[in-house]
Amino acid sequence: MVYGDKPPKGAHNVTRIDVDTATTTVPSKPTAAPSPPVAPAPAAQGTAAPAPDLLTQRRLTRARLEEGVAQARARLELARKNLAEATDMAPEEQQSVVEKVADVPAGNAVPSAGVDPGNMQVTKGGMFGMSTNRQNCTTIVGKSGKAGVVCPTIIPNQAYLERIAALEDAVKKAEADLDAAQVAYNRGVD
Repeated sequence: MVYGDKPPKGAHNVTRIDVDTATTTVPSKPTAAPSPPVAPAPAAQGTAAPAPDLLTQRRLTRARLEEGVAQARARLELARKNLAEATDMAPEEQQSVVEKVADVPAGNAVPSAGVDPGNMQVTKGGMFGMSTNRQNCTTIVGKSGKAGVVCPTIIPNQAYLERIAALEDAVKKAEADLDAAQVAYNRGVD
């Protein structure tokens, strides 16, 4: 049996039923108070649009992860550049030391009260491989009676070493951040 307002095509036996709506009663059910109609909320400024479909979400996530890789790469390049440019010592990052670069006969030497070349070892051409022909070298005789060529040399102090170590740590952290960003990008999730 099929009920409807139009007979199906090819139907031979159709019976029309008229319903008298004035006399028909519907069994009573306890009725709940009618709920008020729900009005759509006014669009507030700055509210989010409906959630994008799954493909759009994936594209947005991928773009965000790709941007994260690019930013991490830029931070690494900057950290490496800062480390490469940090070779110059600031005046407050220097200390001066005296090194003995040669033993000499005592005949031509100047007496010295502060430095005794007799208690020093020859550094074989000076600190950082410099020769004994430097202009700031002096031949002196110490309290021990031994003479030597001594040259004051500027070397980095602890402040410089700490600054370089901090720059090296920044490079290592930037490398780790880039690795993490690349792993997240490859996995496709944060």
